[in-house]
Amino acid sequence: MALIERFARGVVETLGKDDFRRIMNETLDHMLRTMTRRERMQFCEDLVDHSVARMLQGLTSEEKERLFASLLPRILQHFPTGTAALEAARGEGGDASAGA
Repeated sequence: MALIERFARGVVETLGKDDFRRIMNETLDHMLRTMTRRERMQFCEDLVDHSVARMLQGLTSEEKERLFASLLPRILQHFPTGTAALEAARGEGGDASAGA
């Protein structure tokens, strides 16, 4: 497996951002089809636990706030109670999508 990993890393390091994004999405689609529901849940938790901090590294507090305001409504719409929470926040005079 180490040989395959080294090869994959070498290929990834030569990709442009658009090619990387396309391959990442196609690979993700393939992997999600092979995962059980439990494995997908664990994958989501691992992604948040291990990747979000790296993706936010180097952003200013203001950039993080804008990103949060943009992402939160889009994330909440995928959760049954998330939509209700978003609507409640909007109904209380808050605009949870500010900056989106």
